[in-house]
Amino acid sequence: MPIDDTQQPGENGVQLRQALALAWREAEVETEAMRDALMYDNEAVLANHAWLDDFEHHPYDELSGREGGEVLETRLNLLIAMIGIWMRRQTAMPDAVPVTLSEETLAWETSEPPTPGAHVLVELYFSARFPFPLVLPAEVSSVEACEDGNRWCVKTQLMQLSRGTRQGIARVIFRYHRRVLRERHAREGGLDPVSDKQPPS
Repeated sequence: MPIDDTQQPGENGVQLRQALALAWREAEVETEAMRDALMYDNEAVLANHAWLDDFEHHPYDELSGREGGEVLETRLNLLIAMIGIWMRRQTAMPDAVPVTLSEETLAWETSEPPTPGAHVLVELYFSARFPFPLVLPAEVSSVEACEDGNRWCVKTQLMQLSRGTRQGIARVIFRYHRRVLRERHAREGGLDPVSDKQPPS
């Protein structure tokens, strides 16, 4: 998905603003075991997001002239691509919608909104090529008509997230924010002054 140049700090800190595949359903995390299972899967998705994201934006290098670990890395990248192709064929991806994500909140635009005050489980896909979703429990804080009058703007408060999931979301937002700054600076013809160094966990 293309990066949205309008990404800026908001009332909840630095936010990711992008069109992402999203699906939701009204449901509650009723047990500690259910919550632990969701967070375990979320942390696995987020832990692998960085190298999947790197592969998506820098996919293939020529094999010729590469040795040892570089050849292994290239073959691993090919395996990742093949797994992604297989999963896309097995997964019915939801439509991409405008999404705003922070460490504490999630908002999106939709023609079929949930009920204000409802508890929902939101599936959020960072990549259409590698369909591994985050599943985020949230409470709907508001549902308002969008400016175009044709869709609803849904705002939610994220709930019951593990520390690892929150840290992973923060790292994802950091990477997207840095990429926006790099691409904007590159379009302006300057050198890239922005570091890829991740924030401390």
